[in-house]
Amino acid sequence: MLLVWMAGCDKITSTFRAIRKSVTAKKHGAVREPKRQTVPPGPKLAIILDDLGSDRDAAEAIFSLREPLTISVLPFHPHSTEIAEEAKRQGVEVMLHLPMQAVGNELPEAQQLHSGMSEREVAGELSRMLANVPTAVGVNNHEGSLATTDGKLMGELMPLLRQRSLYFVDSRTTAATVAFDTAQQAGLRCGFRNVPFLDDVEDLAAIRKQLELAIHGAEEKVVPLVAAGVHALGRQFYWVPFYTAWGVDDWRKWGFDKAWIQPNYFFDTAVAATRLPEAVARAERFGMGFEIEFNGKVYTQAPYASRLDPYLSALSGSPTLLGRDVLVYEGAGALIALSKSGRSSDRELYSRLVRVLARSRAAAHHDN
Repeated sequence: MLLVWMAGCDKITSTFRAIRKSVTAKKHGAVREPKRQTVPPGPKLAIILDDLGSDRDAAEAIFSLREPLTISVLPFHPHSTEIAEEAKRQGVEVMLHLPMQAVGNELPEAQQLHSGMSEREVAGELSRMLANVPTAVGVNNHEGSLATTDGKLMGELMPLLRQRSLYFVDSRTTAATVAFDTAQQAGLRCGFRNVPFLDDVEDLAAIRKQLELAIHGAEEKVVPLVAAGVHALGRQFYWVPFYTAWGVDDWRKWGFDKAWIQPNYFFDTAVAATRLPEAVARAERFGMGFEIEFNGKVYTQAPYASRLDPYLSALSGSPTLLGRDVLVYEGAGALIALSKSGRSSDRELYSRLVRVLARSRAAAHHDN
């Protein structure tokens, strides 16, 4: 699934004021290899920075970041062509930020696609714009709250993009857009913006908040698709989130069949034992199970010797959780090692753990 998060139109210069303070300007024409990063599995967010063309400094700031970003360049601006060409030299992907007619047509670009154009006129305008942004490999719309609702106009545009092997991203400046659907029907590689604009508010704190919303939006869209795939195979879909994981309070909406809260207490000696009753309360409130965590440190390192017992105490005090499945995470064969330990304290801890698990299994069996 393509998830696109775009800088809002007409704000690209202000967005990069802070960036320019922290980036050392490089000389024009110097090429720096972009960072090659291994993309981890999971939801992915495609970031498009648009409205380039007038501010060379903003473009230089982007190039200096050396991140896998995409820029979208408005045609016929003072630096449109040189920015597009420099971006290619820097290994930055370029799109044509194609001007389209907006409702009210306020502050239109000098050249733009608008309703009433013939196929020949659309083809001619597109050719001139692409000649001005010569390294573009894709297209997204600038403005276009009126043009993208015009099925005839979009029907004339999309085959032309396909002929040039360009992809299309619908900026979705209106909920009534037909651009993405028309692109699909024309057989284009295409996507649409389905997470927030980055800089609706020109403030770094607000931009960071938009990024968080975008990431969460990606998870909201991808996880249910994975759940559907798992269920289609006739399997159950489980989740064992970190204690502070986002979305724990509403885990069922993601498509999970069961979830167990992970207190994250044992391995972090900076976390107080009060975390355990808090985790129990959260699990009870959200209808989750409970996970016990430990490894060989429980019998080999003094700071951890007493960190398993609070799990058992907290769990024993919750008939509700004892009636649900309890998970045990144990590393390096710690459970067997406890059972075979020559120390009576280890064997007693093992026995207590087994008694808690047995109570849990009996309670769960009784409830079923």
